[in-house]
Amino acid sequence: MKENSQSLQCVLIPVHGRQLLLPNVSIAEVVDFEGTETGANTPDWLVGFVEWRGLKLPVISYDAANDGQFVVPGENRGRIIVLNTIG
Repeated sequence: MKENSQSLQCVLIPVHGRQLLLPNVSIAEVVDFEGTETGANTPDWLVGFVEWRGLKLPVISYDAANDGQFVVPGENRGRIIVLNTIG
């Protein structure tokens, strides 16, 4: 009998006291964090926008979106994960 096993390559993303599990296929690129400006009356989880490959993408804080607090990483360690759509 032939065994049929399937696997999905994933990566664990450290998020302030938690781990976020993402499939590799969902990650388009990891880029350095750059301070971005937000407009007035924006939600706390909307950090700003970043230009990526000719597109203006919203930068969202996973922590702030999950009732946490947005913390700017120190010592240039912050990263932005650009996600692919899956569907």
